[in-house]
Amino acid sequence: MIPSRCSAEAAVYFYLATFALPFSLDIGLLGLAVLGSRAALVAAPRFPSGILAAFLFLMLVIGIGNLNSPNFHRSLHLSLALIPACLVYFLISGYFGKRQLIGLCLTWTLIACVLGGWMLMVSATHPQMSPTEWIVQSRLTAFKVPNDIILFQILLPFPLALFKLSPKFSAQSWLAWAAIAISLSLAVVYHSRLAILIAGVSMALFFLLLRESKQLFRIGTVAILGLILMDAALCFTLTTKFLSSWTSRLPLWWAAWQMFLQSPLTGHGIGSYLLLYKDYLNPTQLPDWVVHDPRVTPWAHNLYLEILAELGIIGALAFVGLLLFSIKSKYFQASKNPQQQILTSAVIAALIAFCLSGLFELSLWRQWVGLTFLLIIGCISATYKFQEGTS
Repeated sequence: MIPSRCSAEAAVYFYLATFALPFSLDIGLLGLAVLGSRAALVAAPRFPSGILAAFLFLMLVIGIGNLNSPNFHRSLHLSLALIPACLVYFLISGYFGKRQLIGLCLTWTLIACVLGGWMLMVSATHPQMSPTEWIVQSRLTAFKVPNDIILFQILLPFPLALFKLSPKFSAQSWLAWAAIAISLSLAVVYHSRLAILIAGVSMALFFLLLRESKQLFRIGTVAILGLILMDAALCFTLTTKFLSSWTSRLPLWWAAWQMFLQSPLTGHGIGSYLLLYKDYLNPTQLPDWVVHDPRVTPWAHNLYLEILAELGIIGALAFVGLLLFSIKSKYFQASKNPQQQILTSAVIAALIAFCLSGLFELSLWRQWVGLTFLLIIGCISATYKFQEGTS
């Protein structure tokens, strides 16, 4: 094994194993920095130039967004949370190959089992509490609201890939099944409509990209039946939520759009949505069919509108540019290696699931969102080596 790749692997896996724990900002970041530095001292990383340039441009725009913020200290605090995410991107993009990506799938599968299992146990041992109270009770720093469990559904293709890559009835295949079941169960137990939708999208995309529609039908049927039975056991709580109003996000989107119109080029600065959105929102002007939530909302519940409001057109172009460079046509060339096809399909499905989640949720300044986004972009950079034959 190449020493630089070994150090890069250890750094990424160690940080992912600690990022949701209370001490992650200290021990996790320290381990990431030390082991990542060792990898850089052993060998120079290799990056796809287009993705790297787009990434650096986005980071530059975020830096300028700090200067444009109405509260510089808040803005700086939010953007500094991207530092470990950037380090993870550099290590995955620069050092990971096929074997390391398989290890990443295994690592996330283990994390999903442990963290997801803990969150399910919290809900089972405190049945009188609400999903919001369960999130608080779980004491995981990366999760603040019930919809944060979307992380498990966005990365659902990773345990699916591990399942496809593992021998039948092996320990890894059973572990992958456990992670899949836990990820789907979380969506029902924590009453997240969006998590259910994203789980369906990520699973469907993974198998469709592999052109395995029959396996999608079999696994999808089992998953749907399991979800229905679980929801029935919970008195159809999730079904009731699906039938309730879906318009509560419209006022938040309207406020973000009005903020963008007020400063379209550079936006109002990082973190400005929370500080300013009420100035652009007048509930009395909303139609009767629109549900207005009077609670304070830290983000716009639409990643793209929030970027427009806070970073303007320049920020939106930087973000979309990074996405476009990541999914350019070269990436979709079919690989003759089955393992490479599985890994490629997994990261494509995860990226698309992330982008769709951004339509209704997500904010780059939430701890897990920036990390997940740059982790996926790093994986895409690593898969470019498949076409180059250097992995």
